[in-house]
Amino acid sequence: MTIPKRAANTVKNLDLFDRSKTLNKYEGMFLLDHGKVKSEPEKGIAEVTAILEKHEGKIAQIGKWDERKLAYEINKQKRGSYILVHFEAPGASIDEIRRDCQLSEIVSRELVLAIEGEKFPPFQTAQEMDAAHGSRDFREGGGRPRGGPGGGGGGPRREKRAEPAGATPAAGNDGES
Repeated sequence: MTIPKRAANTVKNLDLFDRSKTLNKYEGMFLLDHGKVKSEPEKGIAEVTAILEKHEGKIAQIGKWDERKLAYEINKQKRGSYILVHFEAPGASIDEIRRDCQLSEIVSRELVLAIEGEKFPPFQTAQEMDAAHGSRDFREGGGRPRGGPGGGGGGPRREKRAEPAGATPAAGNDGES
């Protein structure tokens, strides 16, 4: 059986363009176990760098983004250190990078986003972002209203309604034990 000339050219072109070797731009945010990197922040940066370089990643910029209280405990930690990275890597290696982050004792969570375009976005720490865009604290105006899912504005609580005159209490709610 012979392959038609048109199909043979297509196969040859696919061989020349191997997507697994094409470098794409990515921005990664890595949450590190604060207990393990508190005294040595460079240890966390070295861990993330090693994971990325192991999978042919080329780091454009890396740095500590912030240290924050977590919304909920992760691995029995209430605080976390964040590392922000701009890097280039083959598209096929991202799953391997995520897998190595899951196996790491230092990296608790990771988020890797593809960057479209020729340039990386500006590299800003949390303090620089706060200065440029205002505080992230909901209590300083803005934010969602207090008072539950329906709003309510957080006003004073309503008193319990009194029983209408002449009404009999429901069975079992007579207040006697």
